[in-house]
Amino acid sequence: SVAKLDKLGISGQEASKQIGTLSQIMGMSESQAAKTSEELAGFALAIGKPPQQVAQDFAASSNQLAGYGKNMVNVFKDLEAQSKATGIAVGDLISITEKFQTFEGAATAAGKLNAALGGGFINAMELLEASAENPAKAIDLLRTRLDDAGVAFDEMGLFERKMIADAAGFKSIEEASRALSMSNAEREKMAKADAERANQQKLLNEAIQRSIPLQEKLTNIIINFGIVMGPVVDGLSWFLSFIAELIDSARSEEHTSE
Repeated sequence: SVAKLDKLGISGQEASKQIGTLSQIMGMSESQAAKTSEELAGFALAIGKPPQQVAQDFAASSNQLAGYGKNMVNVFKDLEAQSKATGIAVGDLISITEKFQTFEGAATAAGKLNAALGGGFINAMELLEASAENPAKAIDLLRTRLDDAGVAFDEMGLFERKMIADAAGFKSIEEASRALSMSNAEREKMAKADAERANQQKLLNEAIQRSIPLQEKLTNIIINFGIVMGPVVDGLSWFLSFIAELIDSARSEEHTSE
């Protein structure tokens, strides 16, 4: 498994660290953790991100996501897909939603957001539950509630956009715009990436094959050919040896008769 990941640009040190993290936080056996690491590499290919980058993102965010327990990997995948679609780092997406994970924080944010939207579109408990379940869902909820309010973030005035960006915890209006103004095409791309997750192993195997040099592939073919043809060659060798012995024996008898 570590050898496979190495062919995709994930160093042995990074792969071993990821396997160790999965074992410690999720209670996986070493083989289960290795398989999950391969699945993450396949997922990276499915959403169009370098497997090495996804491995590094996982290592950087593992402490923040540890509280999600056995759902940690699924939460990470959703965040990584959001990151790919919006250009916002996984760690930043987590930080944005952390303030929603207390009732006081969610209520404060919901109040400010509703003031900016001009109505009760965002429920504090709904925001709290979404962020507790999955930070990516909290971002989805904000985007959905803007749609419900009938407003497009990029078409709002500067003051309203600043209010929403501050209330939601974005570092800037530009970051809020990337998260909340996702186009329908980008949403469809995310949905497509979700659908392709079932095909991750095939993508992983294809990527590994592409990374193997031609000379190594030929060597593997020769080795595999030798394994398959070995018994045939052994049998033929025995037969030829047997014929040679008969010929030698016949020659010996001819010399004796002379």
